[in-house]
Amino acid sequence: MKSYLFRSSSILFAFALLVSLSLSGTAQQSPRQQQQLQVQQQEERPQPELAVQQIDAEALRIIVPPACKGLVPVVQIHNSGPGNPSAALLAFMGGHVRKGYNNPAVNTYFGDTFKIKSCRICYATIEANVEHYGDSWSNDSLTVGAAPFGPGNRFVSAYIWPPNTNPKTFTWVLNAALMNTYLMSGSQPPTDVDAYAQDDTNFHSLKLSVWYY
Repeated sequence: MKSYLFRSSSILFAFALLVSLSLSGTAQQSPRQQQQLQVQQQEERPQPELAVQQIDAEALRIIVPPACKGLVPVVQIHNSGPGNPSAALLAFMGGHVRKGYNNPAVNTYFGDTFKIKSCRICYATIEANVEHYGDSWSNDSLTVGAAPFGPGNRFVSAYIWPPNTNPKTFTWVLNAALMNTYLMSGSQPPTDVDAYAQDDTNFHSLKLSVWYY
């Protein structure tokens, strides 16, 4: 009986000694070692799969007003040929050398014209895919409106190249209020929307999207 008790007490003493040594080792670990251990334990745990969704960065820049929600835009894409400038745009560009799409020529004016409906406009955007190669492209600008682009007929006008990502696609919002005023002018509502740029930028495409009421 004594032998059994001695053997049991010896086992308990050995177990207590092991626990004491383990706690002592943990206490002697530096805070950095303990932090590394926690990170390692977390990394070893299975992580849930993340939902991956591809997002069009350009689309995120276009926030359609609540009044236009549910309306389907009428989209026109021009991306080839010499373009089809209106008579007013041709007169505005005068005798300057002109070019159309996919033409890398410098010191050459770009011009094209879209047709729009004689309907009230809720929202409109212009998207351009452009590229530059040389000469003084940094001061090139794009103007969209009705030539000769008076104060009330410039729906958007700005420099093309800040930032200088080459090539690039950008989207601008047109001034729908000015477009509606333009459409209501005159006895016969105009339907031409002109796009004009000078003079070292190559236009690969233009896309006009209009949300009509």
